[in-house]
Parts: sequence; structure tokens; C-alpha cells
Amino acid sequence: MPPAATVERWAGQPGTRAPHVWVNKAGVKVSSLDLLGDDFVLLSANPGWMAAASGLGINAVQVGADITFPEGQPFEAVFGLPQNGAVLVRPDGIIAWRTLKQPDESAAKELRRALSQVACGF
Repeated sequence: MPPAATVERWAGQPGTRAPHVWVNKAGVKVSSLDLLGDDFVLLSANPGWMAAASGLGINAVQVGADITFPEGQPFEAVFGLPQNGAVLVRPDGIIAWRTLKQPDESAAKELRRALSQVACGF
């Protein structure tokens, strides 16, 4: 049996726990896990994913605007994403979905479909 992978190797894969990183939120150092709680959370550096999340009843957090990751632990590396990707985290801290692509005109539909699948008919 192979050894279990470390959190760093998981890198935001769906079905794994969201990684802990000390991020800056409004000038205060907080754990990335403190961003989770009652709602699904969408994290992305791309404002197009923030727009896609509008009206879906989820907490959309824009990396680089709402929070910043430390220089040695960039968001993209921690969550295994390219610069334009996004990750959806369940309230219990498990990665529900992620996309490696840049948002386009179908981004809201894609995100709604993902929510429907992971939230049993959202």
C-alpha cells in the first residue's frame, strides 16, 4: 500500500481538505480555513469567476482583492490552479469542484451545474 499523500501534494484536488495558509484579509492575518463556514466558498483571482458566482448564494472571495496569499505560498500553487482557475469549497472545508479554465460566457452555467451536483439539487 502506498503512503498517504501530503496536503501539499493534494493541491486543492476535489474531495480533499482545503489547505491551511495564513492569508491577509483587510490587513489581518487569518487562516484560509477561517474563510469557510456556513456557505459554499468560491476562490479565484479572476474577476470573471466572481461575476459568475453572483446571485448563486455562495461566498465569492477574490484572491488579490479580498484576500492575499503570502509570497512563498501563492494561491495558484496551494490550490493547484492556473492563474484564471477557480475552486469551490464546501462549508465543511472539502474541495467540491475546481476548474483550470478561464471563465467565459458559460461560466455561470458551469458553476451552477457544479453546485447542483455537489449540493444535491442546489
